[in-house]
Amino acid sequence: MDDSVFDTLRGINRKHFHDIWEKAQNGELQGLTEEEQRLGKIMLDHSDEYFNQFEFADAMADHEYNPETEVNPFLHVTLHAIAEKQINDRNPIEAFQFYNAMLRKKCSRHEAIHLLNIILVKFIFQILKDKVSFPLDNYCRTLREYKSRKPGKINQLLENIQIDVKQESNEKRKMNPRIERFLADLEQRHPNIRAHEEEDDDWWQKGMGMLRSDDLEGAEKKFEQLILAEPEHHDGYEGLAVVYRRKGRKDEALLLIEHALTLARGFFEEGTLDQEILDKMEEEKRKILNMKEVRSQGFKL
Repeated sequence: MDDSVFDTLRGINRKHFHDIWEKAQNGELQGLTEEEQRLGKIMLDHSDEYFNQFEFADAMADHEYNPETEVNPFLHVTLHAIAEKQINDRNPIEAFQFYNAMLRKKCSRHEAIHLLNIILVKFIFQILKDKVSFPLDNYCRTLREYKSRKPGKINQLLENIQIDVKQESNEKRKMNPRIERFLADLEQRHPNIRAHEEEDDDWWQKGMGMLRSDDLEGAEKKFEQLILAEPEHHDGYEGLAVVYRRKGRKDEALLLIEHALTLARGFFEEGTLDQEILDKMEEEKRKILNMKEVRSQGFKL
């Protein structure tokens, strides 16, 4: 994602919105720019809600919307256009993955875009407040975490999110050297998996389904791939720790669940993960600690 879409949309005033609206109603979008065509289609999609505001946009050019009592339809449409561009361009890929994950969780297309929008708004308001550049790393990190959450919980989590636009991303934090060796080993086994570029939003569910069917080999492979696809996310490490526990591989299981907890606590401190998930992972760690000691069967620690 670059700043071009923001630059384009900043230049669109109410009169310009009205011109786009009239052309959209008359089916004359072909002569408009790509961004203007996207805005026109979105305005048509929202005509039931905001018909009067769009119809008289030129006459209401000086009207200031009270954010506490009114929805600014022009801001809403603008943000909608930014979200749609991210999805269509797959830039960042995390926006496209988040959108698909919400569709898989039975959201409608409009609901999925709305959820992406409310995350985007949190970041936009923060950068306007702090007068800094858009924190793309942190935005992508948040999307990677939220795509595994239930849609109904996202609004609740966003109420507590702490956005530090100056915060160092997880990618730059020092990693446990044993985890580095483990990831290097996985890369040798799965050379085709690309970090943050896979359509992996249902890999966790597939791996858990294999676990429930006692397909430990299939689950192991799926969680290994998920780790490589999302190396800064806790799901894959947690799932593979469960596999190793059930295979009697205590040392490896403990290493992975502890790393999963480290990652999850980071999300929890930012407000993007709830206590219930942490508690579940702590319970898994207790199960691993209570295992009998067996000789490691896998990678070297």
